[in-house]
Amino acid sequence: MVVFCEHQTESTPEETTCSSSVNQKPLAVSDLWASEITPSSLVLNWNYTDGCGPVTYIVTGGSLPAKGQVVSGTSTLITDLPCGGEVTFTVVAVAADGTTQGEAKDFSVFTKPLAVSDLWASEITPSSLVLNWNYTDGCGPVTYIVTGGSLPSKGQVVSGTSTLITDLPCGGEVTFTVVAVAADGTSQGEAKDFSVFTKPLAVSDLWASEITPSSLVLNWNYTDGCGPVTYIVTGGSLPAKGQVVSGTSTLITDLPCGDEVTFTVVAVAADRSTQGEAKDFSVFTTPLPVSDLWASEIKPSSLVLSWNYTDGCGPVTYLVTGGSSPAEEQVVSGTSTLISNLPCGDEVTFIVAAVTADGMTKGEAKGFSVFTSKI
Repeated sequence: MVVFCEHQTESTPEETTCSSSVNQKPLAVSDLWASEITPSSLVLNWNYTDGCGPVTYIVTGGSLPAKGQVVSGTSTLITDLPCGGEVTFTVVAVAADGTTQGEAKDFSVFTKPLAVSDLWASEITPSSLVLNWNYTDGCGPVTYIVTGGSLPSKGQVVSGTSTLITDLPCGGEVTFTVVAVAADGTSQGEAKDFSVFTKPLAVSDLWASEITPSSLVLNWNYTDGCGPVTYIVTGGSLPAKGQVVSGTSTLITDLPCGDEVTFTVVAVAADRSTQGEAKDFSVFTTPLPVSDLWASEIKPSSLVLSWNYTDGCGPVTYLVTGGSSPAEEQVVSGTSTLISNLPCGDEVTFIVAAVTADGMTKGEAKGFSVFTSKI
């Protein structure tokens, strides 16, 4: 209760008249702001001018009951708010009589969105991927800011829950950050990070060198400028899980002689799981040399040339040269052949080499000399 006394100007100095006592309205609160904002709560703060009579405050809005919340100080924790949505509060000062109110002041603010979850990458290539995530239904409308990788430093604004990201380094690790942003464009949820490797490039130019009946060196090229990789080589005599190779060639042993073997080479990123496109390469090992050459049914102008070949190798034919001059070449499917038109009573030399099913890969050639009979 405030008592106002008016000074009477035209009377003796001692004479005063007091008016009836009344309650004045409190001043309006000022400088409303929110702190400690989470997806479901915040602390609402305000200022009130010192020097006025004692007041309490009624706060309404948000999740508060319709009649409001009575607060004795200049801040209050408000819970059970909708995530990522706009909430409006009204604060009014109330005089000590509990009924006389000052001017009400409104304040709107967005709660934080929830954090995105379950980030994953799909459609991964050596230079691009689709980044995906989930977001909880029931929160206010949000957009997303995605940063990292080849994206600009300010990030990329995305309206949905996935985005295609291009121009990435091949076979390298890239890290992205995704944060949900409320409809005010500034209130952000907790940022979530996700790291993934792009696919390495495919190897190229596979070839074999140092080919023997049971081994070879497999070689390939790989593009410089990609992230560090190892290689998994499968096929031939290698175990099913393959052989891990750090360089661009490897010696492979215990191969079947004179037969076709197929190898697959794939580059693997430093996470040891992200693989590039696999490349296949087929090659024939060399056949074994023929052995035990001999001649039978020798006549003045002909003979039967025979030899042995080891069982267990791949299918072969035989290339026989020699005899007449210039030397004739004969492809033979078995291990003997009749050679005619030879010079009588003279020495003739033959060379026999096994040839694999590709018609090109030859084993070590073996020579054999013999005299035809005289007439």
